[in-house]
Amino acid sequence: MRRTKTVCTIGPACYSKKMLESLIRAGMDVARLNFSYGDYKTYVKVIQDIRSVSKKLGRPIAIMQDLQGPRIRIGDIEEGLKVARGQKVIVTSGRIAKRTRGQVVIPQTYKNLYQDIKKSDVILINNGLVKLKVLNIKKRDILCRVEIPGQISSRNSINIPSRPLNISPVTSKDKEDIKFGVDHDVDFIALSFVQRAKDVVTLNRIIRRRELQIKNKLKDKTFFSERSRAINYTKIISKIETKIATKNFDEILKASDGVMVARGDLGIETELSRVPLVQKEIIAKSLKSGKPVITATQMLSSMVSGPSPTRAEISDIANAVIDHTDAIMLSQETASGKYPVDAVKVMNRVAWETEESPYDDLISKEEAYKYLPISLAVSSNAVKLAKEVKAKLIICLTSTGYTARTIVRYRPEIKVLALTPYKKIYNQLSLSWGIIPFFFSFGHDVDTVMRKAVNFVKRKKIVKPGDKVVIISGYPFRVLRLGDTNLIKVEKV
Repeated sequence: MRRTKTVCTIGPACYSKKMLESLIRAGMDVARLNFSYGDYKTYVKVIQDIRSVSKKLGRPIAIMQDLQGPRIRIGDIEEGLKVARGQKVIVTSGRIAKRTRGQVVIPQTYKNLYQDIKKSDVILINNGLVKLKVLNIKKRDILCRVEIPGQISSRNSINIPSRPLNISPVTSKDKEDIKFGVDHDVDFIALSFVQRAKDVVTLNRIIRRRELQIKNKLKDKTFFSERSRAINYTKIISKIETKIATKNFDEILKASDGVMVARGDLGIETELSRVPLVQKEIIAKSLKSGKPVITATQMLSSMVSGPSPTRAEISDIANAVIDHTDAIMLSQETASGKYPVDAVKVMNRVAWETEESPYDDLISKEEAYKYLPISLAVSSNAVKLAKEVKAKLIICLTSTGYTARTIVRYRPEIKVLALTPYKKIYNQLSLSWGIIPFFFSFGHDVDTVMRKAVNFVKRKKIVKPGDKVVIISGYPFRVLRLGDTNLIKVEKV
């Protein structure tokens, strides 16, 4: 059984229902919709098809909407503009590129950049292929010297790695996209270019406002009853792709439901030699917090155009698994590549082989604090108990997903089933390492619910008579409140 989950970006190469089913059969756990591209009409059909195939195959598939975010770009400039080392250029807003007294004027889309940037700061253009150093700022004009020469084109990306920008984390386009995502019940929304925790709080407010608007419009108020509290709303994945975000990571993680190591822009804003170390730091902190973490970008780039991966790509996937990431992500490989299904199969095979090796084993460490919160103490002891009694399975009864996530925080070697009565949680748990979600209707009596849970896994032929299972839950059941894991029981089938 593969436990590291697979995120696939859905694009033109796999828009058809047939291809979506092939991806799911190959091992896709989460479908990522990149809202920097595509249109609503296409995504409505894609969402419907994913839900349909998921139901047909009896497999939970989470849908993650990835927002474009406040990307700063070059404005309209002359075709094939080249800048030379040492050349003086002016970066500004509201102008079309032209030459003024021998200097090139380069427009960009963030109108207040001149207020945020300082002398000696660096401006990176086109994924860092062109580097400018700020010499002076006069009104809206930023005088720069070219340090790395190259060609600049309209719509090239701009990165300012040295300092935070006072730019809204959610653009007007994002707000419309969020409405679409919430209206169509996506499971996660990924926030791009996060700089600080308050960016996540801003997105949270927008999501909740839209959910409330939908609920108030519905005649059947019970439709959204399972999302009547914040913990059951669409969850937020913060993309760590700026230097500022790495500095503010602890506060961002605390405000988020999960994170993504977005190594593309992160590799532009941070020294490339630091990216593997930042990846390990982010994964380690996410593991300790019990929140899912996705490792993304260029994991199988060679399979965009070719049928086979490089040895370095295989090692990259294996190392992310050894780091204990929850999920690994394919971007262009599945969105527009020639071999999307093969890429998923390769990724899953490498993950499975790595998990079977001793290199993936999590070394148990003493907690840094003397006393554990009740929920973590119960979860930690459930994993130890399962090992001591040689249980075949850990069953988590969960209304929020919290109990299951606290269990896999300890990376147990046996199967972990999450039984939940909520569709939203059922789908969302497909992102977390090692969790196998199932629909399961709760009652109120402890003995009755646990007996039903054991009979359920027996009918699914996951266990057989004589096997032992460890059941963990929060009690009372169906209380939508985090941190209430307080019950362990050992049952013999």
